Amino acid sequence: MSAPSSAGESEQALQQAAARAASHLASLRSPEGLWPNLLQAGPYLDVLHALAAWFLHRKNHPFQPPHGEAWARRILSSQNPDGGFPLWHGGPSDPRCGIETYLALRLAGLPASDPGLRALGRAIARQGGLKEASGNAWIKLLWAGATHGQSGSTGAPEHYYFLDYQRRPARTRQELVCLASLSIACYLRGEAPVAPPADPPRLEKELPPIDEPATGPAVGFDLRGITSLLISQWARMAPRSLRGPIVFRAYDAMVAEALRWPVLPVALHAALAVQAARGRGSKALEQFERVISLLSPDSPPEPARPCDSGIRTASLIMLALAGFDAPGGLDGAPNALLERFRPASSSADGAPLRAGWALGDLHPHADAETTALALLALQRTGAAASCQPIVREAAGALIAAQAADGGWNAHEDEPSAPDVTGAVLEALAACGHSPGSSTMQRAVQFLEQSQHPEAWWRASRGICRLYGTAMALRGLRAAGVDDREAAVLRAGEWLRSIQNADGGWGEDPESHDRQIFVDAISTPAQTAWALLGLIAAGDSASESVRRGFAWLVEHQNAGGGWDPAAPTMPGVVYAPYLMDQLGAAAWPLLAIAGRLRHTS
Repeated sequence: MSAPSSAGESEQALQQAAARAASHLASLRSPEGLWPNLLQAGPYLDVLHALAAWFLHRKNHPFQPPHGEAWARRILSSQNPDGGFPLWHGGPSDPRCGIETYLALRLAGLPASDPGLRALGRAIARQGGLKEASGNAWIKLLWAGATHGQSGSTGAPEHYYFLDYQRRPARTRQELVCLASLSIACYLRGEAPVAPPADPPRLEKELPPIDEPATGPAVGFDLRGITSLLISQWARMAPRSLRGPIVFRAYDAMVAEALRWPVLPVALHAALAVQAARGRGSKALEQFERVISLLSPDSPPEPARPCDSGIRTASLIMLALAGFDAPGGLDGAPNALLERFRPASSSADGAPLRAGWALGDLHPHADAETTALALLALQRTGAAASCQPIVREAAGALIAAQAADGGWNAHEDEPSAPDVTGAVLEALAACGHSPGSSTMQRAVQFLEQSQHPEAWWRASRGICRLYGTAMALRGLRAAGVDDREAAVLRAGEWLRSIQNADGGWGEDPESHDRQIFVDAISTPAQTAWALLGLIAAGDSASESVRRGFAWLVEHQNAGGGWDPAAPTMPGVVYAPYLMDQLGAAAWPLLAIAGRLRHTS
């Protein structure tokens, strides 16, 4: 894609694009002052929600007549030509959701002879068949009466007795709490089915033979190690009178960990364990009810609604709208944000809770990134002047939460993260903290030391390298670091080097789990992140930047927003299928505003 012919034409096009985007975001604001939950998810969230409602005996679940057939046909409309299902609409087939999707479609009443199910069966066979199913999928099959054996395993519950959740990153913690809850639930129920239908589907008979020998299921632990083998031997030989106390210790730790993650997979699996334990740790079951109530559509055949990160989203949109004269855009928004402020307090177990803002209403604790974005929004919109006590308390809580290495983390017991640290630096600078202060300088040192040898920074969760690099560069600029410093120059060069041929930027969710950057199609949010990073690095007029903004202008839709195109939402570790419509408009507007400030 060629750059615009002149800077004047580019600036005019950006001003028009910004006006349309600001008007679009302003029109979506709710009467309360915040923004509605417009997150979209692919078929896997629908499948998981439907299985959850069925397993936990919720009334009016999607499988029951007369909803089952309409629900199944809607799910089949997302099927790919190869027979598999994507995690998000339009994405590639993903083996993680194939077997559970097959089970859900059968429970919804679709016959095994249906062409869509037969195509899905062939796709499952190509991926290794039932023997390649994860422990999560196997438990669901077993409890639904869809299989007699258990070729996959989550391991004995005693494995999780020795587990220290806090030593692991967020994504691993969420996966492990799911595996632990399923293993414990299986033990407590004696592997009994939940409520099998009169004639349950038998997947072992229905699915075609596998194309290649299976290599074994994915599990949370290496069950071949000496320690794991000894634990497995203990689980086979020890009487329940000896195993019981250990299992319930693991159970109590699992419930405490599950309460930290108000997302559907964790809430569902923990609720199954609570149900098997006959109510012990009922707070986890209450949390599931809150989560699934938010997810549940008005009518069962309709898609499930993803959990909302409304406070973070509102802060981001307010920040993007600051300085634009969009009628009604910010009406009521600062007050609604201030109403969500949480002063310092103590948790139920007496542990101190920091002041600030949480990701959304379902999240129990304030986090550093959302607090930083909220402070930035209040400062940039001018609302901070009327709420100085809250601003001081939140900023003070951020300073007190600085880790020994100089950074900030996404959760109190996680390692420091460059993206969160960058956001906090920007917020503290906006609140008047001097770049020369020890707090700011320690954070700068952390960012300099955490930069990867290839010059990027890794975000704490989600789509990581583009977002982490952009936020780190913005934090360094806010802390007064010169854009001629080597760390800044190298990061800018890395961003330019990974630009797509069409002028935009994109990163695959697989980047989170791999040691290399995995590129993908250009998306609005990721293109905006790269441009925000480049501007923070002192580059607001290079050919790469001009092509990036030209891509944004060209791909803006008639309504003023942008099509998300692929999952890009940062902070989502266990749900890489979420499409963020609001973020797809807010991030480009924030980037365009930054460019216009540099050219004015």
